[in-house]
Amino acid sequence: MAFYKLSYLLGFIAMLLINLKTKKLYKLKTSEAVVITLVTYICGVIGAVLMGNINGLVLTMNNLPASSGVAISGAVMFTPLFMLIFALIAKKDWKIVLDLITPGVYAILACAKMGCATAGCCAGIEWESGVYNESIGANVLPIQPIEATVMFIIVATVLIYIYKAKNCIPGTIYPITSMIYTFFRFFVEFFRYYEYEEQRHIIFGMTLWQFCCVLMFTISLIWVLVLKNKHKKLSE
Repeated sequence: MAFYKLSYLLGFIAMLLINLKTKKLYKLKTSEAVVITLVTYICGVIGAVLMGNINGLVLTMNNLPASSGVAISGAVMFTPLFMLIFALIAKKDWKIVLDLITPGVYAILACAKMGCATAGCCAGIEWESGVYNESIGANVLPIQPIEATVMFIIVATVLIYIYKAKNCIPGTIYPITSMIYTFFRFFVEFFRYYEYEEQRHIIFGMTLWQFCCVLMFTISLIWVLVLKNKHKKLSE
């Protein structure tokens, strides 16, 4: 449990280091990068708590015991909206802000998933050859390290992309990674442990998280297409 709490701090440090390293690409000052990092982290926490409350509400509406925990995926889903509002208030280019925070958001998520692995939450389905989970009382698929690995790959891929890409359309990095994440997360849900079978079919035959993934993937796809279309018109 100690590492679970520490994992969030490690994620924040990783995000701060990434933002300080990449700030020059977006012509930002060190102070601006630090402030954006702090605000992003706060927004991520709010998003995780909000998603946890939504999960609890959905469970209650379906006559299932409500969960009081936070939902880390909410940080990925709600942070862009909160940071868009921040950018407008701070009079910053929202495209630059979202492009900057993208790798850091997934670095935090990766660290959080490693924390989940040590805490035993967000476990995979029961698997005889898996890792023993004390809270479930059985061996389970170690899904959290797998998720963390994919998140770290996303971080590395984004960093390589922003340094190497010559025709990167501003504002598209976050939605593109969101599509990758939600596509992956949708299928991860089939291998996640649920105490109640009803949770697997809670919204339109899907888990709550699968429904959110479909919704977020659709929004992200539209987001990218709109920006690409605007970029194309400006280039003509």
